[in-house]
Amino acid sequence: MKPSSFQRKSNPMESIPGCYKSSYTHHILTSTGVPQLDFLIGGGMPIGTLLVIEEDYAGSYAKLLTKYFLAEGVYNGHSTCFSTLQQNPRSIIQNLPSLEEKEEKSMEKSATDSKEQLNIAWRYANKTLESSDLGGAKGRSFNLNIPIPSDTLEKADIEAVSIDDQEEKKTTQLLKKFHQTCKTKEFLINPGTQIKKSNLIRLGVLSLGDILWGEDITSISTFLLAFRALLRNCMGVGI
Repeated sequence: MKPSSFQRKSNPMESIPGCYKSSYTHHILTSTGVPQLDFLIGGGMPIGTLLVIEEDYAGSYAKLLTKYFLAEGVYNGHSTCFSTLQQNPRSIIQNLPSLEEKEEKSMEKSATDSKEQLNIAWRYANKTLESSDLGGAKGRSFNLNIPIPSDTLEKADIEAVSIDDQEEKKTTQLLKKFHQTCKTKEFLINPGTQIKKSNLIRLGVLSLGDILWGEDITSISTFLLAFRALLRNCMGVGI
């Protein structure tokens, strides 16, 4: 009997660091930075989606989640663009949580074993993936008490967006900045063309719509709809 010539059609997004295929929907996912949240939403965030978090009164949980989201991107080598009016966005970036020591050792071991994993037949690797959980094991453990080393941040492609007090609405300024960043760094996807970008961009905004923005619910809703539309045509995720 002749061996089958069938070859699995690979998705180029699967090769992006920090991305993996869902065992249930076959969407390409990436972690929020919180394994427990990944589990609750089906394994992670599908590429091209927006995660909207309703803040508590103090806003502390949303800020923590945003930090985890950004830190996950830094350690995966993702491009990141972030903005907030609560404080200087650069100050939040400089205090992103670092990886736990065991996670850093695990990353080194993973890099050493990567060549061996490539030799495994795809059908066996696929079986392992389907028998895994919703993706919680793919998440990282971060240490909020120790910030990411400055040299790591300097190497990271992370941008803090400041919003100016202009006549133009702040949400409009931010949307234009997000779009320009995606376009300049070639993360936008043109319909009918093959995906060539081998990386991901993470877009984040903290405390959208609070009193500092000075905009009504209609403007905020319009921004969210436009933000979601941008992500649907982009190799990225947003929060």
